[in-house]
Amino acid sequence: MDIRKYIITKTITIVMGIAASSQTANDEATIRVLLMTSDYGGYYHETVDVEEHEENGTFQINSITRDYGHPVYEGKLEIISTDQGYLLINELPVENYLEYVVPSEMPGGYEMEALKAQAVCARTYAFHQIEEQALADFGADVDDSVNFQVYNNQRAEERTSQAVAATKGEIMTHEGKPIIAYFFSTSSGFTSTDEVWNEETAPCLKSIQTEYDAELPWHHWNVYFTAGQINRLLQNSGYDIGCIKDIQVTKRSQGGAAVSCNFIGEVGTVTINNELEIRKLLSPTGIEIKRQDGSVVRDFPILPSAYFACTPSVKDDVTEGFLLEGGGYGHGVGMSQNGANEMAKQGFCYLDILNYYYDGFTLEKK
Repeated sequence: MDIRKYIITKTITIVMGIAASSQTANDEATIRVLLMTSDYGGYYHETVDVEEHEENGTFQINSITRDYGHPVYEGKLEIISTDQGYLLINELPVENYLEYVVPSEMPGGYEMEALKAQAVCARTYAFHQIEEQALADFGADVDDSVNFQVYNNQRAEERTSQAVAATKGEIMTHEGKPIIAYFFSTSSGFTSTDEVWNEETAPCLKSIQTEYDAELPWHHWNVYFTAGQINRLLQNSGYDIGCIKDIQVTKRSQGGAAVSCNFIGEVGTVTINNELEIRKLLSPTGIEIKRQDGSVVRDFPILPSAYFACTPSVKDDVTEGFLLEGGGYGHGVGMSQNGANEMAKQGFCYLDILNYYYDGFTLEKK
């Protein structure tokens, strides 16, 4: 095997396989992915250890660890030296990028029609982000984490690559532009639009009552926080409101997600807006979460979803804790991945799945 190894000590650009333009030789669109450090800790790498595999035009980055070990990449790698550390940008054709996104976002053993729906969502999301240029200051289109969509946390697989190939170039558009094709793990029984984060709703997102996730473990769950645990979570987030007395959900999305919560203490009240911020604050790390199938999970960094009701436990006028009874896993916007898989099991094709979760889009070839 012909391998060239680089331990980076200066600014360098390694080019393998494709040109440095935004299009490949056959005019195939490419995407520029900012690679985060191990455990997705940040953008700046202290050191870079790269092995180039000339026989197949790939390279392995030994200074990064992902779920399957040290990740192997296709395309071009740019390593840029900055005062904060090294930035790593992987540029490659969008279709190749998707071969590493789909298995990182959906298990390869899922039904083929669900995998095809996931491929169209991921491709649509990628083209939307290329147009958005959110990471233009870094010279990239997306990063490889859940900030955008997960890339190369799992190896490319035959079945997921088949799903990408079967839908090659297909994206969902509205008025000629790619929609924001959000997706998430499991529905609580309802979906929401991006009202859970924003004041205005993006085109083609809709709030619906779902039926296909009902038997799945994450469809319903509950978790109990003691008052002391809530107090510590508030203090860790910089809020000093005294001993917690009550938690009130003051605003919900159309689908029922909590988008504004009041945390009422003895000496003050703090309001937390946005479903993600609420889930981050109510971190159940080290606390048991009981799912509807009787299984118990723990060490979740954020609450599984914002679709919950909160009941205080009060004794002798003292709040002892809070029972959160919730449903679903993820933000609940767009396509439920597990719901899509259940639909595929029942014989629905990927277009049926996309039309179930999104509204008013046109399927176009990009």
